[in-house]
Amino acid sequence: MQEIGLHCGLTHLIWTGDGVSRSVAERELEEGVRALAQAHAPPRSFSFGREQEVYYDLLPAHGIRCYRGRTAGLGHRLGPTLPGAVVRMYDEIRCATPPPVWPLETLPGLWNIPSSMFLYPIAPSRTRVAGLRSRLDRFTRGIEAAARYRGIFHYSLHPENLTESADGFRLFEDMVERLAKARDRGDVEILTAGQAIPSAENQSYASQKQPSNA
Repeated sequence: MQEIGLHCGLTHLIWTGDGVSRSVAERELEEGVRALAQAHAPPRSFSFGREQEVYYDLLPAHGIRCYRGRTAGLGHRLGPTLPGAVVRMYDEIRCATPPPVWPLETLPGLWNIPSSMFLYPIAPSRTRVAGLRSRLDRFTRGIEAAARYRGIFHYSLHPENLTESADGFRLFEDMVERLAKARDRGDVEILTAGQAIPSAENQSYASQKQPSNA
C-alpha cells in the first residue's frame, strides 16, 4: 500500500534556512498542497527537509495530520557533526537495533511519527568500513523489535540512495522480502503513516514500554 505525502513543500525548501520566514514556509506548504490536490492526491502526511522542524501549527491548518519526526538515536541527535558521524558508523558496525517508536501528539490533531532509522550510505567509501550486510541486519532487527514491543518500525530513505551501489536495489528487495515474511507470519502490519494515526488516537502510547537502543 502507498500513501503520497508532502516533503518540504513545492520545492526542497529547508524551513529553518537563512531567509526562510514563517510566511515563506507557509507559501511553500500551500503551493505543495495545491500541486498534489491537482493530482487528486491531497497530502495527509509530511516530512521536513533534513529533519529541520519548525512552524508545526501550519501543518494541520493545511490538512496535514502527521509528520515524520527526527530519527531516534544519539547519532542523529548529534546531527552533521564529526561525533555524530562516528556514532552513526559505530551503530552500523555493531548492527545496533533501531528503536521502535510510537506516535506522539505534537498539537491537537497533529501526530509526530519519529523515524526509527535512516538508510546508512551504501557508497563504496562507506561499505569498506561498514559492510552492506549491516543495512539488512539492522532492518531485520528493527522489524523484530517493533513486533516485540508492539511499536512502529519507521524506516526512511531517499530512493536515489539506492543508486550509490550496484547492489542497492537488490538490498531493497531483500528488505521488502524480510518485511513481507514478518507480515505473513502475523508479526507485524504494514501501514501508511496516515493509517497509523487512528490507532494512536484510540489508545495511550505513554503506557507502552519503550526500550533503549541496543
